[in-house]
Amino acid sequence: MLEKFLSYNTENNLLVKNHKILAAISGGIDSMVMLNLICKADYIPDIVHCNFKLRNAESDEDEKFVVNEAKKLNLKIHTKSFDTAEFSRKKNISIQMAARELRYTWFLKLAEMYSYSSIAIAHNRDDLVETFLINLTRGTGIKGLTGIKARQDIIIRPILFASRNEIENYAKKENIKFREDSSNEDIKYRRNLIRHKIIPQFEKLNPSFRETLIRESEIFNATYKIYKNELLKIYRAITIQETPNHIISIPKILSLRLTPETLFDLLEKYGFSYTVIVNMFNSLPGESGKLFYSDNYILLKDRKTLVIEKLNTNHANDSIEIQRGIHKINQPIHLSFTEQVKDTDFRIPVTKTHIAVDMDLLTFPLKLRKWEKGDYFYPLGMKHKKKVSDYFTDKKINRLDKEKTWILVSENNIVWLVGHQIDDRFKITSGTTNILLINLNE
Repeated sequence: MLEKFLSYNTENNLLVKNHKILAAISGGIDSMVMLNLICKADYIPDIVHCNFKLRNAESDEDEKFVVNEAKKLNLKIHTKSFDTAEFSRKKNISIQMAARELRYTWFLKLAEMYSYSSIAIAHNRDDLVETFLINLTRGTGIKGLTGIKARQDIIIRPILFASRNEIENYAKKENIKFREDSSNEDIKYRRNLIRHKIIPQFEKLNPSFRETLIRESEIFNATYKIYKNELLKIYRAITIQETPNHIISIPKILSLRLTPETLFDLLEKYGFSYTVIVNMFNSLPGESGKLFYSDNYILLKDRKTLVIEKLNTNHANDSIEIQRGIHKINQPIHLSFTEQVKDTDFRIPVTKTHIAVDMDLLTFPLKLRKWEKGDYFYPLGMKHKKKVSDYFTDKKINRLDKEKTWILVSENNIVWLVGHQIDDRFKITSGTTNILLINLNE
């Protein structure tokens, strides 16, 4: 087993001498065998253990076991407890997905804090088969059928070559202690159902089912590499810009006769479900303004573009008051304020993010709030009022940008449609004495 371990890790360039390794150890048989092999191969890893608080005392006993094993081996250990059930409820995701998100977020944070070059995860060959079937039932596209990788960035899987039987035999032979996870037998979890019920049925049809599936996964992986190159060409052809928002050309999508399946793979990193992509695709010839959501992103179908941006669930929508004399605010947006007396050298700013208004026409406190339906103002240079919604329409401002727009108000009068236009009633004139400079720091 050790010889196979060394060969596999050399072949895939996983464990490197003098590189800092963080080994994720649950206390179960897979991770304890991985830890044994890493140490036998003369590497000195640090250990990380997650207590997901899902099995009451059993979870705490797992943590104690791993901490004691780390002490025996004189290895540094990081431990952390999570309220996984609460996180699952808040995010409206499964317990398994919640645990996965929590642990990988923490692992990557530790890697950044302590400069770990790799994070070792104890996935084995049987996990590859189970993940293939899980992804097939979820509908993850061709990428989901390419299998678990030996390396993904700094995540490495040093025992991916080994079957569960090999791991069990090695643990018995080497007298490796480990903790049994009672939840591994509970078929209410999808992976356990596949492991204990589904795969045995396939093995009745084909005794070599596991090896067949692994071979098929390797074929999919080779095919996906070719497909990925073509996807990259299409991605570049339809993309107008990538930052700060990803903007995609609808005419290009239509001219290239792309399918929902291709768009699903092109936008895979944003986490939109296939159903959402199909609905979005069907909306392309229709009216603009439709919004589509994934867990972390929002997609706007605008007039001639698709606009994708990250959801900002922490973005404050509450209005705030700004007293005279305040020089800067950082929430909900970054604004700075400077008072000055008008002199002959003063030049009125001409940018959308840097404005000057007549200080003596303002009534404090000013109010910063989101624009609302029915709001109106007098755009600079105009002597009649205009609805803010009509101004947006005339300027072809998309729905996402509309929803993010703030207005600065003096009493009930709009002073500034922030980042767009000031109100003519507050402009600098020949009669202005005192000026308030306001700067939007984007």
